[in-house]
Amino acid sequence: MPKISHQQLQDVADLLMAAALSDGHFHDKERQTLLDELAVAFEFDAVPQDIAETCSTFDERKFTLSDSAASLRELTDDTKRAILKLIARISVADGILDLRENVFLMAAASAIEADKSLLAQLVDERVATIRLPDSN
Repeated sequence: MPKISHQQLQDVADLLMAAALSDGHFHDKERQTLLDELAVAFEFDAVPQDIAETCSTFDERKFTLSDSAASLRELTDDTKRAILKLIARISVADGILDLRENVFLMAAASAIEADKSLLAQLVDERVATIRLPDSN
């Protein structure tokens, strides 16, 4: 993923935290997955300490999607797609695909002004990975 500013990294972390909380619950496993995914996506050995601390103290009552998305609107389509893929991965980190998480993904895509074709591709990829329960 291309380099982004520290503020943009903070905004991505906020989006990921909001995505993880969008289904009404949040587990420590999801927080660790979020930090791991950020480190891999942005090629860090570890996420910067202040970003990790913000993830630990995130207050969803203070989160505003439009504010967090503002700095991300200027990014390339490839970077926006990568961010949306991160949101999608965090959304299913608890092993459950929840409609509220899909709604958040679509709202985030709109907020960062991602091209609609990017969202369509991502939705197609997500649907392709859904497994139906085994019938007995």
